[in-house]
Amino acid sequence: MFATIIATLLSSTTATPATGGTTASPAPAAQPRVVCRTVQQTGTRLGARRVCRRADVQRDADEAASDQARDMQSEAGGIADLPSGAGNGAPR
Repeated sequence: MFATIIATLLSSTTATPATGGTTASPAPAAQPRVVCRTVQQTGTRLGARRVCRRADVQRDADEAASDQARDMQSEAGGIADLPSGAGNGAPR
């Protein structure tokens, strides 16, 4: 009895349909594009780590970081002007 049930199940899953053997398979859902970046970690010498996100999430994070940097610069009065020769690595 058990063997008959198994045989019936197996034959029903492997049988071709009566419509000529071709069936339209559903189109696979579009996968979101993934963007991976190597990010340096502040405060460690162990190296960088790889961060992978969906492209739309990464774009939102980039825009938020850009907005935050722009806000910080505008609150501080912009980027400070250095005297000539300062900060360029030239010997004093």
